Amino acid sequence: MLNPEHKVDTLREWDMSAIGGRKRLSLSSSLLGLSLLVLLAAKPADSPVADAAQQGDAQIVRTLLQQGEDVNAAQSDGLTALHW
Repeated sequence: MLNPEHKVDTLREWDMSAIGGRKRLSLSSSLLGLSLLVLLAAKPADSPVADAAQQGDAQIVRTLLQQGEDVNAAQSDGLTALHW
């Protein structure tokens, strides 16, 4: 029978209790959710095509376009590869 006053050590490397495992899973899920929120709130990354165009690297621009990158994707300042 489970004793509700029994303390569970959730910091042990090999935790054999279902309660401890559930706590870890809950913490992992919370951290994953928080990471996702941070990623969604972050400003968008620059466009690889625009970055390559800005640096004058025509071969990289061609390769990226052949791989399906969007030539109209803007950098964080709003400029696209077509500006360069």
